[in-house]
Amino acid sequence: MQHVAASGGYYISAPADYIMAHKTSITGSIGVISQFLNVEKLFQKIGVEMTTIKSEELKDIGSPYRPMTEKEQALFKKIIDEMYEQFITVVSEGRKDKLSRAEIRKLANGMVYTGQQALELKLVDELGYWADAVNKTKELAQLSDARVVEYIKKPIGFFELLSMNRSAPAPQFKFPEYLDLLKGKVPKFMYLWITE
Repeated sequence: MQHVAASGGYYISAPADYIMAHKTSITGSIGVISQFLNVEKLFQKIGVEMTTIKSEELKDIGSPYRPMTEKEQALFKKIIDEMYEQFITVVSEGRKDKLSRAEIRKLANGMVYTGQQALELKLVDELGYWADAVNKTKELAQLSDARVVEYIKKPIGFFELLSMNRSAPAPQFKFPEYLDLLKGKVPKFMYLWITE
């Protein structure tokens, strides 16, 4: 863990045989979140109406065009709770030699931790830099030598966009997950730590 490996980042890290983190990295955030945008009042203000024709009562559950009912909230809460238990299970299995399920549940409150705090809480095994992680990997794999290949995609800036060949494939932009709500991709359950 070099920078941020919180929530989903910790979810995929937990099953590892050994977890090394930089002391200033951010991790933890064990929990599940789902957010639903409601634009009903905005639409009323600008005079836009949405007509929904559906086969069954719950077909438009999570719609941004109306408030969510208590029944719908309860249904989503049940799903969130199930996914949360799955998260706890993944962490429990991965850290079984370090932490009990009860100890993990106490840490699974959505809180983020620095690498140093995560070490003290037994969520990671060691603090170190990139080179330390490479050396530890070689040690665990019983290798005397190894070549590390990093695949880094350079972000496309404004001037790169202007100079792109029109026949080249369009760049793929990565928007924060919660902006998918604006694109109609709801519901979305996320192991996500939002910093804004």
